[in-house]
Amino acid sequence: MGRVCSVNSPQLGEVDTAPAQDSDCEHQTGFVCGFGKRPTGARGGLRLAAANGESAGVEGDFVWKQIPAVIEELQRHSLPSESGPYADKDDVITHFAQTIFDGIDPRDARKLIGRVIEARPAFEMSANMPEGLASMVMYAHNVPRHFTSGYSFIYSESFEGFVPPDELPVAGEILSQHRVRENPIHGGTEFGIIHPMEYYLLAVAALRRLGHQAYPALAVVPGPDGGELNAPLLAVIGMTKDVPLTTFDPVLVAHPNAGAFDILSDEAVMGVVHAMRAEYRVRQLIAALADEPGLRSEEPSINNHLAKIARSLFESVKLWDGKETPGISANPFIGKTLGMLSMLTEGTIRELDLEAHRAAGAPPEVLRNLAGAVEYIRSHGIDPETIVPEAQTSPEGEIRLAARDIVFDMYQTSSAFVGKVQTLLGMWISNTPPA
Repeated sequence: MGRVCSVNSPQLGEVDTAPAQDSDCEHQTGFVCGFGKRPTGARGGLRLAAANGESAGVEGDFVWKQIPAVIEELQRHSLPSESGPYADKDDVITHFAQTIFDGIDPRDARKLIGRVIEARPAFEMSANMPEGLASMVMYAHNVPRHFTSGYSFIYSESFEGFVPPDELPVAGEILSQHRVRENPIHGGTEFGIIHPMEYYLLAVAALRRLGHQAYPALAVVPGPDGGELNAPLLAVIGMTKDVPLTTFDPVLVAHPNAGAFDILSDEAVMGVVHAMRAEYRVRQLIAALADEPGLRSEEPSINNHLAKIARSLFESVKLWDGKETPGISANPFIGKTLGMLSMLTEGTIRELDLEAHRAAGAPPEVLRNLAGAVEYIRSHGIDPETIVPEAQTSPEGEIRLAARDIVFDMYQTSSAFVGKVQTLLGMWISNTPPA
Protein backbone atom coordinates (compact mmCIF):
# COMPACT_ATOMS: atom_id res chain seq x y z
CA MET A 1 0.00 0.00 0.00
CA GLY A 2 1.07 3.62 -0.26
CA ARG A 3 0.62 6.39 2.29
CA VAL A 4 -0.12 9.97 1.31
CA CYS A 5 0.23 12.59 4.04
CA SER A 6 -1.83 15.77 3.90
CA VAL A 7 -0.35 19.02 5.15
CA ASN A 8 -3.92 20.18 5.81
CA SER A 9 -6.47 17.73 7.18
CA PRO A 10 -9.87 18.01 5.51
CA GLN A 11 -12.72 19.26 7.66
CA LEU A 12 -15.74 17.62 6.02
CA GLY A 13 -14.27 18.39 2.62
CA GLU A 14 -13.63 22.08 3.11
CA VAL A 15 -9.88 21.89 2.42
CA ASP A 16 -8.87 21.70 -1.25
CA THR A 17 -12.35 20.46 -2.11
CA ALA A 18 -12.71 19.42 -5.72
CA PRO A 19 -15.02 21.89 -7.50
CA ALA A 20 -18.44 20.50 -8.28
CA GLN A 21 -20.02 23.30 -10.34
CA ASP A 22 -19.99 21.08 -13.44
CA SER A 23 -21.35 18.04 -11.58
CA ASP A 24 -24.90 16.76 -11.65
CA CYS A 25 -24.40 15.55 -8.06
CA GLU A 26 -25.14 18.73 -6.13
CA HIS A 27 -24.38 17.22 -2.73
CA GLN A 28 -20.82 16.37 -3.80
CA THR A 29 -19.20 19.50 -2.31
CA GLY A 30 -18.23 18.70 1.26
CA PHE A 31 -18.22 14.96 0.75
CA VAL A 32 -15.51 14.64 -1.89
CA CYS A 33 -12.04 15.96 -1.11
CA GLY A 34 -9.36 16.82 -3.65
CA PHE A 35 -5.68 16.84 -2.72
CA GLY A 36 -2.43 17.65 -4.50
CA LYS A 37 -2.58 20.86 -6.50
CA ARG A 38 -1.04 20.20 -9.90
CA PRO A 39 1.94 22.49 -10.58
CA THR A 40 1.67 25.13 -13.26
CA GLY A 41 3.19 24.00 -16.55
CA ALA A 42 3.11 20.27 -15.78
CA ARG A 43 2.27 18.20 -18.82
CA GLY A 44 1.64 14.49 -18.91
CA GLY A 45 1.57 14.12 -15.15
CA LEU A 46 4.16 11.50 -14.31
CA ARG A 47 6.36 12.34 -17.28
CA LEU A 48 7.47 15.57 -15.61
CA ALA A 49 7.25 14.31 -12.05
CA ALA A 50 10.09 12.53 -10.32
CA ALA A 51 9.43 10.64 -7.10
CA ASN A 52 9.78 13.88 -5.13
CA GLY A 53 7.51 15.74 -7.50
CA GLU A 54 10.23 18.02 -8.90
CA SER A 55 11.60 17.84 -12.43
CA ALA A 56 12.59 20.34 -15.10
CA GLY A 57 12.03 23.20 -12.66
CA VAL A 58 8.39 22.21 -12.03
CA GLU A 59 7.30 22.12 -8.40
CA GLY A 60 4.17 20.60 -6.96
CA ASP A 61 2.60 20.97 -3.55
CA PHE A 62 3.31 18.68 -0.59
CA VAL A 63 0.71 16.09 -1.54
CA TRP A 64 1.35 16.17 -5.28
CA LYS A 65 5.01 15.34 -4.73
CA GLN A 66 4.14 12.10 -2.92
CA ILE A 67 1.71 10.66 -5.44
CA PRO A 68 4.11 9.39 -8.15
CA ALA A 69 5.94 7.17 -5.64
CA VAL A 70 2.60 5.92 -4.33
CA ILE A 71 1.44 5.08 -7.86
CA GLU A 72 4.67 3.17 -8.47
CA GLU A 73 4.10 1.15 -5.30
CA LEU A 74 0.46 0.43 -6.20
CA GLN A 75 1.43 -0.70 -9.69
CA ARG A 76 4.14 -2.96 -8.27
CA HIS A 77 1.49 -4.79 -6.23
CA SER A 78 -1.29 -4.76 -8.83
CA LEU A 79 -3.16 -7.88 -9.93
CA PRO A 80 -4.85 -8.81 -13.23
CA SER A 81 -8.41 -7.55 -13.39
CA GLU A 82 -9.76 -11.04 -14.07
CA SER A 83 -8.14 -12.61 -10.99
CA GLY A 84 -7.88 -9.80 -8.44
CA PRO A 85 -10.36 -8.47 -5.88
CA TYR A 86 -12.42 -6.67 -8.53
CA ALA A 87 -12.88 -9.65 -10.85
CA ASP A 88 -16.21 -9.94 -12.62
CA LYS A 89 -18.44 -13.01 -12.72
CA ASP A 90 -21.10 -13.60 -15.35
CA ASP A 91 -20.75 -9.90 -16.34
CA VAL A 92 -22.54 -8.69 -13.18
CA ILE A 93 -19.95 -5.95 -12.57
CA THR A 94 -20.07 -4.84 -16.19
CA HIS A 95 -23.85 -4.53 -15.94
CA PHE A 96 -23.59 -2.74 -12.59
CA ALA A 97 -21.20 -0.14 -14.04
CA GLN A 98 -23.32 0.36 -17.15
CA THR A 99 -26.44 0.85 -15.02
CA ILE A 100 -25.19 3.28 -12.37
CA PHE A 101 -23.12 5.31 -14.85
CA ASP A 102 -25.82 5.48 -17.51
CA GLY A 103 -25.70 8.80 -19.37
CA ILE A 104 -22.41 9.95 -17.80
CA ASP A 105 -19.27 10.78 -19.79
CA PRO A 106 -16.93 7.93 -18.77
CA ARG A 107 -14.04 10.42 -18.56
CA ASP A 108 -15.80 12.64 -16.02
CA ALA A 109 -14.53 11.18 -12.74
CA ARG A 110 -16.45 13.68 -10.60
CA LYS A 111 -19.81 12.79 -12.04
CA LEU A 112 -19.01 9.08 -11.83
CA ILE A 113 -18.13 9.53 -8.16
CA GLY A 114 -21.46 11.26 -7.67
CA ARG A 115 -23.29 8.23 -9.09
CA VAL A 116 -21.33 5.87 -6.85
CA ILE A 117 -22.50 7.92 -3.86
CA GLU A 118 -26.07 7.89 -5.15
CA ALA A 119 -26.11 4.08 -5.38
CA ARG A 120 -24.79 3.61 -1.80
CA PRO A 121 -26.51 1.09 0.49
CA ALA A 122 -29.11 2.15 3.00
CA PHE A 123 -28.68 0.87 6.55
CA GLU A 124 -30.90 -1.47 8.48
CA MET A 125 -31.08 0.20 11.88
CA SER A 126 -30.80 -1.98 14.98
CA ALA A 127 -31.21 -1.33 18.69
CA ASN A 128 -27.64 -2.39 19.49
CA MET A 129 -26.01 -0.08 16.90
CA PRO A 130 -23.41 2.12 18.64
CA GLU A 131 -24.63 5.68 19.17
CA GLY A 132 -21.81 7.25 17.16
CA LEU A 133 -22.42 4.98 14.17
CA ALA A 134 -26.19 5.51 14.41
CA SER A 135 -25.75 9.28 14.12
CA MET A 136 -23.49 8.88 11.06
CA VAL A 137 -25.97 6.47 9.49
CA MET A 138 -28.81 8.94 10.01
CA TYR A 139 -26.67 11.69 8.47
CA ALA A 140 -26.03 9.55 5.38
CA HIS A 141 -29.71 8.61 5.24
CA ASN A 142 -30.71 12.27 5.08
CA VAL A 143 -28.40 13.05 2.15
CA PRO A 144 -30.74 13.21 -0.86
CA ARG A 145 -30.38 10.85 -3.79
CA HIS A 146 -31.00 12.38 -7.20
CA PHE A 147 -30.55 9.24 -9.30
CA THR A 148 -32.25 5.87 -9.04
CA SER A 149 -30.05 3.12 -10.43
CA GLY A 150 -32.33 0.13 -9.99
CA TYR A 151 -29.91 -1.35 -7.46
CA SER A 152 -31.40 -1.12 -3.99
CA PHE A 153 -28.62 -2.04 -1.59
CA ILE A 154 -29.32 -2.51 2.11
CA TYR A 155 -26.56 -2.98 4.68
CA SER A 156 -27.62 -5.71 7.09
CA GLU A 157 -25.11 -8.06 8.74
CA SER A 158 -27.84 -10.61 9.48
CA PHE A 159 -29.75 -10.12 6.20
CA GLU A 160 -32.57 -12.66 6.45
CA GLY A 161 -30.16 -15.18 7.96
CA PHE A 162 -28.18 -15.28 4.71
CA VAL A 163 -25.10 -17.50 4.95
CA PRO A 164 -22.63 -16.74 2.14
CA PRO A 165 -21.27 -19.65 0.12
CA ASP A 166 -17.68 -20.75 0.69
CA GLU A 167 -16.28 -18.68 -2.16
CA LEU A 168 -13.69 -15.91 -2.20
CA PRO A 169 -15.84 -12.73 -2.04
CA VAL A 170 -14.37 -10.74 -4.92
CA ALA A 171 -16.62 -8.09 -6.45
CA GLY A 172 -18.26 -10.28 -9.10
CA GLU A 173 -18.88 -13.11 -6.64
CA ILE A 174 -20.60 -10.75 -4.20
CA LEU A 175 -22.97 -9.31 -6.78
CA SER A 176 -23.77 -12.69 -8.32
CA GLN A 177 -25.02 -14.19 -5.04
CA HIS A 178 -28.75 -14.47 -4.39
CA ARG A 179 -29.10 -11.99 -1.53
CA VAL A 180 -32.49 -10.50 -2.26
CA ARG A 181 -35.63 -9.86 -0.29
CA GLU A 182 -38.81 -7.85 -0.65
CA ASN A 183 -38.94 -4.60 1.28
CA PRO A 184 -41.87 -4.90 3.73
CA ILE A 185 -42.81 -1.21 3.31
CA HIS A 186 -42.61 -0.34 -0.39
CA GLY A 187 -42.44 -3.89 -1.79
CA GLY A 188 -39.31 -3.33 -3.85
CA THR A 189 -36.45 -5.81 -4.11
CA GLU A 190 -33.41 -5.20 -1.91
CA PHE A 191 -29.91 -6.64 -2.26
CA GLY A 192 -28.13 -7.39 1.00
CA ILE A 193 -24.69 -5.97 1.76
CA ILE A 194 -23.48 -8.07 4.70
CA HIS A 195 -19.91 -6.84 5.20
CA PRO A 196 -18.72 -3.22 5.54
CA MET A 197 -16.15 -3.60 2.72
CA GLU A 198 -18.46 -5.10 0.10
CA TYR A 199 -19.78 -1.88 -1.38
CA TYR A 200 -16.27 -0.40 -1.52
CA LEU A 201 -15.20 -3.38 -3.65
CA LEU A 202 -18.20 -2.97 -5.95
CA ALA A 203 -17.59 0.77 -6.34
CA VAL A 204 -13.89 0.36 -7.18
CA ALA A 205 -14.70 -2.44 -9.63
CA ALA A 206 -17.26 -0.24 -11.41
CA LEU A 207 -14.91 2.77 -11.65
CA ARG A 208 -12.09 0.59 -12.96
CA ARG A 209 -14.38 -0.75 -15.68
CA LEU A 210 -14.28 2.76 -17.11
CA GLY A 211 -10.51 3.05 -16.84
CA HIS A 212 -10.15 5.11 -13.66
CA GLN A 213 -7.41 4.40 -11.10
CA ALA A 214 -9.69 3.73 -8.15
CA TYR A 215 -8.61 2.09 -4.89
CA PRO A 216 -9.99 1.47 -1.42
CA ALA A 217 -8.17 3.62 1.12
CA LEU A 218 -7.99 4.06 4.86
CA ALA A 219 -8.08 7.54 6.34
CA VAL A 220 -5.61 7.72 9.21
CA VAL A 221 -7.42 9.40 12.10
CA PRO A 222 -5.86 10.24 15.49
CA GLY A 223 -7.01 7.80 18.17
CA PRO A 224 -8.00 8.68 21.73
CA ASP A 225 -4.82 7.12 23.17
CA GLY A 226 -2.43 8.84 20.79
CA GLY A 227 -2.47 5.97 18.30
CA GLU A 228 -4.09 5.72 14.88
CA LEU A 229 -7.60 4.74 13.88
CA ASN A 230 -8.72 3.98 10.33
CA ALA A 231 -11.83 4.98 8.43
CA PRO A 232 -12.56 3.40 5.02
CA LEU A 233 -12.66 5.60 1.93
CA LEU A 234 -12.26 5.35 -1.81
CA ALA A 235 -9.45 7.10 -3.63
CA VAL A 236 -9.27 8.02 -7.33
CA ILE A 237 -5.87 9.01 -8.71
CA GLY A 238 -5.33 10.95 -11.93
CA MET A 239 -1.99 12.72 -12.33
CA THR A 240 -3.17 14.60 -15.43
CA LYS A 241 -6.00 16.20 -13.42
CA ASP A 242 -5.74 19.56 -11.69
CA VAL A 243 -6.57 17.74 -8.44
CA PRO A 244 -4.79 14.37 -8.77
CA LEU A 245 -6.01 12.66 -5.58
CA THR A 246 -9.73 12.51 -4.84
CA THR A 247 -11.02 10.78 -1.70
CA PHE A 248 -14.57 10.14 -0.55
CA ASP A 249 -16.69 7.76 1.50
CA PRO A 250 -19.40 6.27 -0.72
CA VAL A 251 -21.24 4.71 2.24
CA LEU A 252 -21.35 7.13 5.17
CA VAL A 253 -20.78 10.07 2.79
CA ALA A 254 -19.16 12.47 5.34
CA HIS A 255 -15.39 12.77 4.94
CA PRO A 256 -13.32 12.09 8.09
CA ASN A 257 -10.78 14.57 9.40
CA ALA A 258 -7.56 12.79 8.44
CA GLY A 259 -3.90 13.70 8.23
CA ALA A 260 -2.92 10.82 5.94
CA PHE A 261 -4.38 8.17 3.66
CA ASP A 262 -3.25 4.59 3.20
CA ILE A 263 -4.18 3.65 -0.37
CA LEU A 264 -4.55 -0.11 -0.66
CA SER A 265 -2.89 -2.04 -3.45
CA ASP A 266 -4.65 -4.93 -5.18
CA GLU A 267 -2.57 -7.43 -3.20
CA ALA A 268 -3.47 -5.75 0.09
CA VAL A 269 -7.16 -5.76 -0.87
CA MET A 270 -6.92 -9.48 -1.62
CA GLY A 271 -5.76 -9.74 1.99
CA VAL A 272 -8.96 -7.93 2.96
CA VAL A 273 -10.98 -10.33 0.78
CA HIS A 274 -9.46 -13.36 2.50
CA ALA A 275 -10.26 -11.79 5.88
CA MET A 276 -13.85 -11.28 4.71
CA ARG A 277 -13.94 -14.96 3.77
CA ALA A 278 -12.73 -15.83 7.27
CA GLU A 279 -15.69 -13.92 8.69
CA TYR A 280 -18.05 -15.65 6.27
CA ARG A 281 -16.62 -19.00 7.39
CA VAL A 282 -17.41 -18.01 10.97
CA ARG A 283 -20.99 -17.48 9.84
CA GLN A 284 -20.97 -20.91 8.17
CA LEU A 285 -19.80 -22.56 11.41
CA ILE A 286 -22.43 -20.75 13.46
CA ALA A 287 -25.18 -21.69 10.98
CA ALA A 288 -24.06 -25.34 11.06
CA LEU A 289 -24.15 -25.36 14.88
CA ALA A 290 -27.63 -23.84 14.92
CA ASP A 291 -28.97 -26.25 12.30
CA GLU A 292 -27.34 -29.36 13.78
CA PRO A 293 -27.09 -29.10 17.59
CA GLY A 294 -25.24 -32.41 17.74
CA LEU A 295 -22.45 -31.01 15.57
CA ARG A 296 -20.68 -29.50 18.58
CA SER A 297 -19.79 -32.98 19.79
CA GLU A 298 -18.38 -34.00 16.40
CA GLU A 299 -14.78 -32.85 16.89
CA PRO A 300 -13.51 -33.61 13.34
CA SER A 301 -16.26 -31.54 11.75
CA ILE A 302 -15.77 -28.62 14.15
CA ASN A 303 -12.02 -28.73 13.65
CA ASN A 304 -12.49 -28.63 9.89
CA HIS A 305 -14.57 -25.45 10.19
CA LEU A 306 -12.00 -23.84 12.51
CA ALA A 307 -9.10 -24.85 10.24
CA LYS A 308 -10.79 -23.15 7.27
CA ILE A 309 -11.22 -19.95 9.29
CA ALA A 310 -7.54 -20.06 10.31
CA ARG A 311 -6.45 -20.72 6.73
CA SER A 312 -8.33 -17.67 5.44
CA LEU A 313 -6.73 -15.51 8.12
CA PHE A 314 -3.31 -16.87 7.19
CA GLU A 315 -3.84 -15.99 3.53
CA SER A 316 -5.00 -12.54 4.65
CA VAL A 317 -1.87 -11.99 6.74
CA LYS A 318 0.42 -13.00 3.88
CA LEU A 319 -1.19 -10.70 1.35
CA TRP A 320 -1.82 -7.76 3.67
CA ASP A 321 1.76 -7.68 4.94
CA GLY A 322 3.30 -8.43 1.56
CA LYS A 323 6.23 -10.16 3.25
CA GLU A 324 7.73 -13.62 3.06
CA THR A 325 7.54 -13.82 6.87
CA PRO A 326 4.21 -12.31 7.88
CA GLY A 327 3.37 -11.25 11.40
CA ILE A 328 0.02 -11.13 13.15
CA SER A 329 0.56 -7.66 14.61
CA ALA A 330 0.61 -6.02 11.18
CA ASN A 331 -2.82 -7.33 10.18
CA PRO A 332 -5.88 -5.48 11.52
CA PHE A 333 -8.37 -8.24 10.69
CA ILE A 334 -7.22 -10.99 13.03
CA GLY A 335 -8.74 -9.48 16.15
CA LYS A 336 -11.96 -8.58 14.36
CA THR A 337 -12.51 -12.13 13.10
CA LEU A 338 -11.61 -13.75 16.43
CA GLY A 339 -13.91 -11.33 18.25
CA MET A 340 -16.72 -12.21 15.87
CA LEU A 341 -16.08 -15.94 16.38
CA SER A 342 -16.16 -15.51 20.16
CA MET A 343 -19.31 -13.38 20.23
CA LEU A 344 -21.34 -15.50 17.80
CA THR A 345 -20.24 -18.76 19.42
CA GLU A 346 -21.33 -17.55 22.85
CA GLY A 347 -24.72 -16.45 21.50
CA THR A 348 -25.28 -19.73 19.67
CA ILE A 349 -24.31 -21.90 22.65
CA ARG A 350 -26.67 -19.85 24.81
CA GLU A 351 -29.56 -20.54 22.45
CA LEU A 352 -28.70 -24.24 22.14
CA ASP A 353 -28.55 -24.68 25.93
CA LEU A 354 -31.82 -22.81 26.44
CA GLU A 355 -33.42 -25.00 23.77
CA ALA A 356 -32.16 -28.08 25.61
CA HIS A 357 -33.95 -26.86 28.77
CA ARG A 358 -37.11 -26.27 26.74
CA ALA A 359 -36.91 -29.75 25.22
CA ALA A 360 -36.50 -31.17 28.73
CA GLY A 361 -39.86 -29.70 29.70
CA ALA A 362 -38.98 -26.35 31.28
CA PRO A 363 -42.09 -24.11 31.24
CA PRO A 364 -42.00 -20.73 29.45
CA GLU A 365 -41.72 -18.71 32.66
CA VAL A 366 -38.71 -20.71 33.82
CA LEU A 367 -37.06 -20.28 30.40
CA ARG A 368 -37.59 -16.52 30.56
CA ASN A 369 -36.10 -16.35 34.05
CA LEU A 370 -33.20 -18.55 32.99
CA ALA A 371 -32.45 -16.38 29.96
CA GLY A 372 -32.61 -13.30 32.15
CA ALA A 373 -30.21 -14.83 34.69
CA VAL A 374 -27.72 -15.70 31.93
CA GLU A 375 -27.82 -12.14 30.62
CA TYR A 376 -27.41 -10.73 34.14
CA ILE A 377 -24.28 -12.81 34.76
CA ARG A 378 -22.76 -11.73 31.44
CA SER A 379 -23.71 -8.05 31.54
CA HIS A 380 -22.45 -7.62 35.11
CA GLY A 381 -19.20 -9.48 34.47
CA ILE A 382 -19.87 -12.02 37.20
CA ASP A 383 -17.40 -14.89 37.34
CA PRO A 384 -19.57 -18.02 37.08
CA GLU A 385 -17.18 -19.83 39.43
CA THR A 386 -18.39 -17.57 42.25
CA ILE A 387 -21.93 -18.90 41.91
CA VAL A 388 -22.21 -21.85 44.29
CA PRO A 389 -25.15 -23.97 45.48
CA GLU A 390 -27.17 -22.58 48.38
CA ALA A 391 -27.50 -24.37 51.69
CA GLN A 392 -31.19 -24.82 51.02
CA THR A 393 -32.29 -25.21 47.43
CA SER A 394 -34.95 -22.92 45.98
CA PRO A 395 -36.39 -22.37 42.51
CA GLU A 396 -34.42 -19.12 42.24
CA GLY A 397 -31.24 -20.87 43.33
CA GLU A 398 -31.73 -23.65 40.81
CA ILE A 399 -32.17 -21.07 38.03
CA ARG A 400 -28.95 -19.32 39.06
CA LEU A 401 -27.04 -22.60 38.97
CA ALA A 402 -28.52 -23.52 35.59
CA ALA A 403 -27.61 -20.06 34.28
CA ARG A 404 -24.10 -20.50 35.66
CA ASP A 405 -23.71 -23.76 33.76
CA ILE A 406 -24.89 -22.14 30.53
CA VAL A 407 -22.44 -19.27 30.92
CA PHE A 408 -19.65 -21.75 31.65
CA ASP A 409 -20.55 -23.61 28.47
CA MET A 410 -20.64 -20.39 26.45
CA TYR A 411 -17.25 -19.21 27.67
CA GLN A 412 -15.52 -22.57 27.45
CA THR A 413 -16.76 -23.36 23.95
CA SER A 414 -15.92 -19.89 22.69
CA SER A 415 -12.44 -20.04 24.25
CA ALA A 416 -11.80 -23.47 22.73
CA PHE A 417 -12.83 -22.32 19.24
CA VAL A 418 -10.77 -19.13 19.34
CA GLY A 419 -7.79 -20.97 20.83
CA LYS A 420 -7.86 -23.57 18.06
CA VAL A 421 -7.85 -20.89 15.36
CA GLN A 422 -5.02 -19.00 17.08
CA THR A 423 -2.96 -22.18 17.42
CA LEU A 424 -3.33 -23.13 13.76
CA LEU A 425 -2.64 -19.59 12.60
CA GLY A 426 0.48 -19.38 14.75
CA MET A 427 1.73 -22.73 13.42
CA TRP A 428 1.28 -21.70 9.80
CA ILE A 429 2.92 -18.32 10.33
CA SER A 430 5.91 -19.92 12.04
CA ASN A 431 5.96 -22.76 9.47
CA THR A 432 5.44 -25.29 12.25
CA PRO A 433 3.57 -28.41 11.02
CA PRO A 434 0.31 -29.02 12.94
CA ALA A 435 0.45 -31.93 15.39
